[in-house]
Amino acid sequence: MDIEATTVRLRELVAGMRALTSPPPSADPDGWEMTRAEAARFDELEAEAAELKRKLADAERRTAMVMSRANSGLGVERGDDSGFHVSRGGDAFDLDTVRVDAPLSDLRARLETGLERDATVSAEVAEAAVRTLARVVGDQRSLAMRMLATGSVEYRSAFAKLMRGEQATWNEAERQAVARAQSLTSNAGGYAVPFTLDPTVVLSNAGAINPIRNIARVVQTTTNTWNGVTSAGTTFSWDAEGAEVSDDSITLAQPSIPVFKMQGFIPFSVEVGGDWADIQSDLLMVLQDGRDRLEATAHITGNGTSAPTGIQTELDGGSSEIAPTTPETFAAADVYKLQRSLGARYRPNAQWVGNIGTFGAIRAFDTGGGGNFWTSLGNGTPERLLGWPAHEASEVDDSPDINAAATADNFVLYVGDWSRYVIVDRVGMTVELIPHLFHTSNNRPSGQRGLIAWARTGAELIDDNAIVVLSIPTAA
Repeated sequence: MDIEATTVRLRELVAGMRALTSPPPSADPDGWEMTRAEAARFDELEAEAAELKRKLADAERRTAMVMSRANSGLGVERGDDSGFHVSRGGDAFDLDTVRVDAPLSDLRARLETGLERDATVSAEVAEAAVRTLARVVGDQRSLAMRMLATGSVEYRSAFAKLMRGEQATWNEAERQAVARAQSLTSNAGGYAVPFTLDPTVVLSNAGAINPIRNIARVVQTTTNTWNGVTSAGTTFSWDAEGAEVSDDSITLAQPSIPVFKMQGFIPFSVEVGGDWADIQSDLLMVLQDGRDRLEATAHITGNGTSAPTGIQTELDGGSSEIAPTTPETFAAADVYKLQRSLGARYRPNAQWVGNIGTFGAIRAFDTGGGGNFWTSLGNGTPERLLGWPAHEASEVDDSPDINAAATADNFVLYVGDWSRYVIVDRVGMTVELIPHLFHTSNNRPSGQRGLIAWARTGAELIDDNAIVVLSIPTAA
């Protein structure tokens, strides 16, 4: 709570105490006394007011100190509830001015200050970085240090020279910045991507081919495994007065989701590398696109052993796999059947996921202008189907491709609460430069460099009842 908010709250407490000590108009002022409850409430307000007065005095004293130091030429950074943070030189990303025991609040304030001062960082990227730090699971302090290290002018300058193959021209400040950043990561070799270009920090909400990341629960962590807790809930009962309550204990499950390495290779010409200042934003787009295309398949059919567990893999063979009304046939009745199969507790947040061809087939069912569906389907891919949002996923089986003459499973339509599908991103992407690529025909350099990038992610459905799938098996 800042000084202004503390002052407002203090005024509210004083007004509350005055109201408690003032007799109502109808009461006799000489014989009126507060009730026990009113007296107890007065004591609570008085104790809170005393504590706020103490904090207000401390904050005012710190403010005076900060202003004095600021007038002496020291840089002042905006802080949080604990007050202001002062650093020498005014560079928020200068880790030489960070105390070894600096609290997370101090590091967060530095990051926010640095982002505000950096005109090259867009507001969207800055907001995403701060949001990631606030919600990441694991060691937030280490992530804050990594972001400060890779956000410094020296590190970004060194990274730009790396892209141009000019590591030999690093100055001493750039070498120290790179060494400091490498000491803060657990990766063997490689260079941490500046956090403003890191898709594991700046999550992208774009990409039509893979909507799963947009509707699932995304958890960012600094560890190799995410451990959660789930429960089917407790069961209440109607009991008579004085009767022993029934055993309504719950069973807690502890899902554990590992992360797997994804990597990509980006070749580029030496001319492109020389124009690094013009392609930085394009690099973020390329890294995001590569991740999206790889995950588009993994989030549907990933095996769970060398890649994230896909939703199809999770539901295959389970009770959430729903058969069609007529074998080997997709019909309007199946859309209603699938909707009814979803448990009531998951319906408020339910969303459909299917291939564009399947949604086209569903449009063809609606020959009466809304006769088969509660809401008419919009132009193109329906935004809502039976009142629930619908999303296209290119890797889901397409119902028009069902071949009744072949033996196959066809998982054509999903619906459910996708917040129970958890995607875990280990924050931090690393890259390594291959300075020269060689042509395969004559093994001579081709005037290209290569960038290999890797990151880690995992995914799994933590409640198999939350999503149901229409499976249309066929047999030859």
